[in-house]
Amino acid sequence: MITIQTKKEFNNPYNNIVWLRHSPEYFTLGNKSTYSTDKEIFDFETAENSVDRFSKYEYIGVCNGSPTINGKFTAKLEVIYKIQGYLKRDGEWVEGKRGVVKERFPSMVQRIEDSKNILDLEVIQIIEDEIIFEWPNPVTWFYTKTPTLLNEGEGKNIRPFTGILDVKLIPTNELFNLIENTSWETGLSQFYGVYQYRNRITNDCYVGSAYGSRGLLGRIMEYKATKHGNNKQLIEKYSKNTNYLSDYDFTILEVFTPNTPKGEVIKSEQKWKKIQGSTLNSN
Repeated sequence: MITIQTKKEFNNPYNNIVWLRHSPEYFTLGNKSTYSTDKEIFDFETAENSVDRFSKYEYIGVCNGSPTINGKFTAKLEVIYKIQGYLKRDGEWVEGKRGVVKERFPSMVQRIEDSKNILDLEVIQIIEDEIIFEWPNPVTWFYTKTPTLLNEGEGKNIRPFTGILDVKLIPTNELFNLIENTSWETGLSQFYGVYQYRNRITNDCYVGSAYGSRGLLGRIMEYKATKHGNNKQLIEKYSKNTNYLSDYDFTILEVFTPNTPKGEVIKSEQKWKKIQGSTLNSN
């Protein structure tokens, strides 16, 4: 079972774990995650990297390299894998694994054939929050000792709330943290509105409207609690992947004052569905 853990809860419960740091060019601190945006490459490079060196461990904790913070090299923890064994060892395929690995990494077929060793890894934990390690030396790309947790006990840097229509293309998991901030809570609760969730990988789009208690804030809080807002197609996505919203960005398309009739907001929602080409609405 995959678990999701936040910074506040992280206390490294894993024994016999090695920590690996991928290249920093894949990662922008506080925004996109290599694991969610380039998952196939991320998984394959982890499975292939120095496999004989890692095979003696039970777990691999994988980080993205990230910019320096106060002069310290850092790495953002993304995912923890359990080592199941081998897919390919010493150039020979483990029985029954050849088709499995090509299915898992369809764009890596040539690299798979050229690889000598590939570990069989199972994702057991996706790290949703920002867990930033101090990485002592950027030339050293793995450590057997758990790096120092750089942001332990520190508050998250909250982007300022500048205006309701400035809420554009905010990663959903970041939005769920932002609404805990007073300025965001106040700003979003004062308006009804039409919004969209757009998948940054597939471009699939859902358009919805908020006209209930606490306006846009109340609707976002409902998504935070349910992860689907009780929408049919989003419920289907959630049933297949409880973390699916990590691939979606949130945008406010149009706002209304709280005395606006419900019918007017719904009429605007229908208009925006056509404009945005929504693919995830059932009506």
